[in-house]
Amino acid sequence: TGTYNNIVMNEAIEALYASVNIDINPSLNIIAGARYEYSHTEMDSAQKAITIIERKLGKLFPNISISQKLGDNASLQLSYSKRISRPTYNDLASFMTYNDPVSVITGNPLLKPTITNIIKLGYNYKGYSISILASRDDYHSVRYQLTTSPAGGLIYVSPVELQYQNNLSLKVTLPFNEDIGLNMNNNVTRGPGKVHV
Repeated sequence: TGTYNNIVMNEAIEALYASVNIDINPSLNIIAGARYEYSHTEMDSAQKAITIIERKLGKLFPNISISQKLGDNASLQLSYSKRISRPTYNDLASFMTYNDPVSVITGNPLLKPTITNIIKLGYNYKGYSISILASRDDYHSVRYQLTTSPAGGLIYVSPVELQYQNNLSLKVTLPFNEDIGLNMNNNVTRGPGKVHV
């Protein structure tokens, strides 16, 4: 059994980009850029009687990458970037689908876009590479979480918002020969922080 709402969602995104590539010397290169993004998201009932979401967001997303050659076969890279990911329509829409008499699947219109800051340090030698990546997600969304209704008689299965999530990743690539390659990936995630429902 399911229930539905007739909801219309409009999202407008405008962006400006700029980047520059600078060779400091033959072995040192810097790429720097930025993107300014403005978005307006609105979710209304089909008859425009109720505005469920109206959100405006203007934000700058810088990025910089520094590459240093260490001889003919090795290089070192350091980079920083800031990114955004938005919840989907299904994550936001307040539809309801009943699993059983006491639980429903629904969206969460309170979800905010996730802002991610990423720092990466990498070293390459011939075909071998190792990199460490640290990132922080602010307003990280997690799907299919269980919460109870205020009266306690119904369970909602819906995405929820974490205040933050910190991630730490290690990636090692070891190509043994041209035909067989071994990729080793080790990841450690620290989080989730405080949950916002």
